[in-house]
Amino acid sequence: MAPGGVAVVTGGTGGLGSAVVDCLAKEGGHVVSCGSGKPAGDARPAKGGQSIHRMSFDVTDEKAVDAAFAEIHKRWGGLDTLVHCAAVAADHLLPQTSQAEWERILSTNLTGAMHCMRAAGRIMLRRRRGHIIAVSSFTALRGARGLSAYSASKAGLIGLSRSLAAELGGRGVRVNVVCPGMLDTPMGRAAPAEAWESQERESLLGRGQSVDEVAAFIATLAGMQNVSGQVLNIDSRPAPWS
Repeated sequence: MAPGGVAVVTGGTGGLGSAVVDCLAKEGGHVVSCGSGKPAGDARPAKGGQSIHRMSFDVTDEKAVDAAFAEIHKRWGGLDTLVHCAAVAADHLLPQTSQAEWERILSTNLTGAMHCMRAAGRIMLRRRRGHIIAVSSFTALRGARGLSAYSASKAGLIGLSRSLAAELGGRGVRVNVVCPGMLDTPMGRAAPAEAWESQERESLLGRGQSVDEVAAFIATLAGMQNVSGQVLNIDSRPAPWS
């Protein structure tokens, strides 16, 4: 993100999202940290040219998302970066997955992403520039036992992002996907011990990725002007060709 720009981070109060907010804020400009059930307003006072703001909306609520992005556009006159981190997960085998749980995960992780990416894209098209970064998952590339709904939603996010990159690229808007492995976040810590053991065993480095390093990668990617339509595996486990 260019100094003085405007960035929105959904899931900005979560483990990875909050780290992304901090990284983007170091570059100056305005960073809007979005979550659900959190009070709106400034999260921290401006410092060194940066300001961090907090907004509250449910990504599954189309009207709430559109209203939030309209307010962002009205307040700052545009949008340079969207990092979509908002997601939920549940660890159940598919035969034990209820319809309600399936719909909750797909509604948040895929339909919610569509709402935010569509709203951001509309703003970015007006100025013929911007960058949308979707946070998917290593499980989208290979699948994972007990995470059928989550894996499906994150794989769908890749297809959505690649299609959007093709649709918006001709008008200067970049769209990319980042696929981290398991991270030391509240969501990651809820995973069973065997999942962590499997990641460490399969890692070429014998260890997982850190939240801060993934956040720093996303912040660096946000400022890259000539990369779009890519699926970037941020892990040390070999992944299928993308």
